[in-house]
Order: sequence, then structure tokens, then C-alpha cells
Amino acid sequence: ALVDLDLQFGTVSLSLNLSPSRGLSEALLNPDRIDQLFVASAMVTEGKNLAVLAAEDSIERVAEWDPMAVRALVDELKRGYDWIWIDLPRALASSHRDLLADASHVVIVSDLSLAGMRDTLRLTAFTNEVAPDTKPVIVVNRSGAKLPGGVSRQEFEKAIETKIDVLLPED
Repeated sequence: ALVDLDLQFGTVSLSLNLSPSRGLSEALLNPDRIDQLFVASAMVTEGKNLAVLAAEDSIERVAEWDPMAVRALVDELKRGYDWIWIDLPRALASSHRDLLADASHVVIVSDLSLAGMRDTLRLTAFTNEVAPDTKPVIVVNRSGAKLPGGVSRQEFEKAIETKIDVLLPED
């Protein structure tokens, strides 16, 4: 199961050429409705090994929900899926510390820019604090792009005090 918690600007469905369902927003606003049937009807299936739960809410709709709604959703997903991947926007990291604390893997995706370097450093430190036994995997996307405020791989790794685990070209 792949869940994109960026309700307004998430790109999971778009990247996979899927139409997002209204189920994710409904689940987060009404956690008492979350059960096996609800989850099954809200998921968009892409092949036999991937089901996606994403939204495309209006920009005007305030994306506020009780963090316990996400916990209820994850608990229900655990009943039906071996792996649950959650795309957690960095702005929501502090309000969903428990997701990071429970994660067996954390992947931080960045680019080779000053802002990316700063955010990677901050997210790595936050992850190390919240989930000290989980070493974040650092992925740099668009590694060949000429970005405004771009930095070299060496500068980036020196600043974040660790090696980049995966470099992706213009993907």
C-alpha cells in the first residue's frame, strides 16, 4: 500500500498515471469510518502488488486532521498489506512523529540544492531523534540538473555529514 499524505499537492497518483480517490480525505476527516471494507473501496489498485491511497483536494480546503486518524488508517492497512509506504510531506513530519518512530525504513528524497541540503540535514536530525534505530536512506533526484543554488555532491555530503545512498538522474 502506498499512501500520499500531501492532500493538495501530492504527486504519487500523478506519477503513476492514476486517478486519486476521495477515500483518503474521507478517512482522515472521519476516522471512525475506517474499516477493512472502507479501505478496500478507497484504494486504487495498480497491478497485483500495488494499491494507492491519495487525494487531490482543493487548495482552499484546510488539510487539518487528527494525527490519530492516520494511526487508525495505518493500523487498518497493516491488516491487509505486507508493506505500507507513506509519502509524508516534510511540513507534517513533526505532527506525525509516531509514523517515523514506527517506520522500519525512512527515505529522504532531495536534490543537490542549498534548500535541499538544509532540509535533508534537518530531516535526518529529526529522524535520528525520533527513530534512533532507523538510519535514513538519502536519495538525491535530478542529480544531473543545473539547479539555482545548486551544490556539488561533495559539498552536499560534507554538509549533511553522511553519504548519499542513491543518485537518480533527471527522473
